[in-house]
Amino acid sequence: MLNEENASWTGNHWSGKRSRVSCVGVLWGFVNSKLVEMLYFRFNFLLPLLQVGNHIDVITAKWVAQDAGIGAGVDSYFEYLVKGAILLQDKELMSMFLEYNKAIKNYTKFDDWYLWVQMYKGTVSMPVFQSLEAYWPGLQSLIGDVDNAMRTFLNYYTVWKQFGGLPEFYNIPQGYTVDKREGYPLRPELIESAMYLYRATRDPTLLELGRDAVESIEKISKVDCGFATVSAKSSAKSAKWLLKISF
Repeated sequence: MLNEENASWTGNHWSGKRSRVSCVGVLWGFVNSKLVEMLYFRFNFLLPLLQVGNHIDVITAKWVAQDAGIGAGVDSYFEYLVKGAILLQDKELMSMFLEYNKAIKNYTKFDDWYLWVQMYKGTVSMPVFQSLEAYWPGLQSLIGDVDNAMRTFLNYYTVWKQFGGLPEFYNIPQGYTVDKREGYPLRPELIESAMYLYRATRDPTLLELGRDAVESIEKISKVDCGFATVSAKSSAKSAKWLLKISF
């Protein structure tokens, strides 16, 4: 968000606020001081539904984008609450995530999918799956919620099988990609979740999925100089992946 008075950007997606919690936590451990921790946890925003918005104005502390979900803009926040809790043995971080997790289940979860909702009302604003959300099953496995993680993972994997990769946005009710969001930039989140789930379950089918993923990437994105982003031209009946040299 541009602050016209001083011509500087004041908005920031919420995941950026806490994604460095692990680094700061390690620093805090080295200096043996509560000061660093206090700097990161001095703001307690009132969230009636415990739904975190997408973008916040860091000057006014007002939510600019009020879509709440588990994907772009908030993904790193949730991820680092859990990973920070594990790394730092910090019960407060885990407690924060578990409170958010309750609200996520109450307001955004539908048939093992997670939609986007208005953060203050809880009404659905975007019935889509974003490829960035594919980290979620792995995160669930880290807190021991393996059954739910596997069900959600299998939903995401059906999208992978449908297209040979994960489009950026997938309209869940329509079962197809969202216009201008069809591309596949080789995001690793789904495979990361497969790794975490395999470590939790030792289910050999997850290894097969990993093999399928590697073969798919080799087939649709490998070029002479490396691996390229895949874009798509779609119609009502089909989507054709097209190479776009982008790193």
